[in-house]
Amino acid sequence: MEWKQTMETATTSVLLEEEIKKAFEPANKDETRVAFILSLLPLKPIEEMLFKNYKTWTGDGRLKFPPMAVIRSILLKELKSISSYSQLIAYLYANPEESRMIGFDKFLPSTQTFSIMKRERIDAEIRLQIDFVAAKIREFAKENGRDLDIDLIPVSSCRGNSKRTMQRHVSREGGKVTRYMKKVILPLLMLPANDKYRYKNDDLVNALGYMAERQICANQGCNLMREDEQFKGRAPHGRTLLGRLAKLGPEEVRATSFRFFDTVFRLAKSRGLVPSHPVALAMDYTDIPYYGDSNAQMVVEGKPEKGTCHKHRHVVIKISEKWGDLFLLSLPIGAFTKEREAVRALIEFARQRVNISHIVVDKGFFSAKYISLFEEMGVRYLMPGVKNKKVKRFIEEGRTAADITLTSSDKKYKAHVKLAFRKTPEGHTVCFATNLPSLMAYGSDLFALYSQRWNVETGFRVIKHEFMAKTTSRRYKIRFFFFSFSLLLYNIWVIINSALNRILYGKQEGERLMSAKLFMIKFYEAYADFEPPPDEI
Repeated sequence: MEWKQTMETATTSVLLEEEIKKAFEPANKDETRVAFILSLLPLKPIEEMLFKNYKTWTGDGRLKFPPMAVIRSILLKELKSISSYSQLIAYLYANPEESRMIGFDKFLPSTQTFSIMKRERIDAEIRLQIDFVAAKIREFAKENGRDLDIDLIPVSSCRGNSKRTMQRHVSREGGKVTRYMKKVILPLLMLPANDKYRYKNDDLVNALGYMAERQICANQGCNLMREDEQFKGRAPHGRTLLGRLAKLGPEEVRATSFRFFDTVFRLAKSRGLVPSHPVALAMDYTDIPYYGDSNAQMVVEGKPEKGTCHKHRHVVIKISEKWGDLFLLSLPIGAFTKEREAVRALIEFARQRVNISHIVVDKGFFSAKYISLFEEMGVRYLMPGVKNKKVKRFIEEGRTAADITLTSSDKKYKAHVKLAFRKTPEGHTVCFATNLPSLMAYGSDLFALYSQRWNVETGFRVIKHEFMAKTTSRRYKIRFFFFSFSLLLYNIWVIINSALNRILYGKQEGERLMSAKLFMIKFYEAYADFEPPPDEI
């Protein structure tokens, strides 16, 4: 009998493994939610084992909820490391789409239902198979490079708590998530290293975070760290930090920047922060003042700002939705950079990762060079129009819509543009250039759509004042690394705040619970309790 039972168990495991393998087929490669993977599993062997304990699936004294939905919810609890059934129920109520995926309709079972199911219906053999399925899902996810959302900290409701209690929750849970995120990004920083180096990558990352939080340069920041007891033996010299960064080649710096954006985006998508429906993107240029030689690498000229006309310029593309905002990619712009091709590269990069609804840009893109590119790539756009003589005449005539043709100065590009005119509450007329469908463009508030671009301006302000370390280095690759690292920190901060809203309130969206200042402190203190390395290393 024992031999027969062992064979049945082995057969059951094989059948379950086949089901899990099908769920991880390439057709589902973009889906990272655990609930979606569970929805693809019939779990027929477990259903047959449960059927032995149920003569019928309904009736008096029976569960009014589908037993297999209860089994899938137990698997969800196991995979997400949710500590109790009350927290599982809170999570399912906060995520109704996932609740429907695993088989529930409008209502969810109570904790008592789960207890009865576990005590009276799930025997040792079924429990063994549930553990097997959970282990195999983790195994297949790792083999297929699928970053499932299985590492979320359990939901714990904090509604009704005082402000001070909430701050304690944010500090404690935020510290946990920050430590996890730091472990994720450390492998991305492939700085030159060998066994003879005293300071490892985590020491350099701590120093970069310390400098960014205090808005100071490498030498000053590292000297202050070396005076702090908690960083004793772990704070590098400023020249050590800059020297290690200087050993990176230009291609290595660009590759590191790409890894920053790609890995953090995949992590955000696996946590449900990036939806599958079309999203609005914002694109813009940003300038970093430069006080050195105007002939230095990648220096461009611009309007006088903060005592200089010299700039280091970057063009970025960013998800710009009210539920969250993430920088997708940044590219450097030099005096000889083909800006049109840089914008094309950004859009192609974004298309590979998100479903684009439309792109919102400022009036700096109101030219035949860019608009013809948007039309060529089939991208919907919205931007304010420049009030040239034609546009001013349309406004004087009181038009609500018009068409014009733009031509580049070298006659290389030509674009036909639709204009829409809207009045502000103060009575001023604003011109918008757009190729949005008529219903969307003229039947909705263009001011509200265009306000999505303000998100990118706010992001730049936060980055420059909270996340970007200062430097006097003339090496462009070091300056580019610092800018890319600041965008990485911003994206991590956004993901952490999303995680905190889910942890504390059971919802994805919400206010920024953890301030940028607190995040940076938690970030560079995450490994401050490590034992210092021996002096002889």
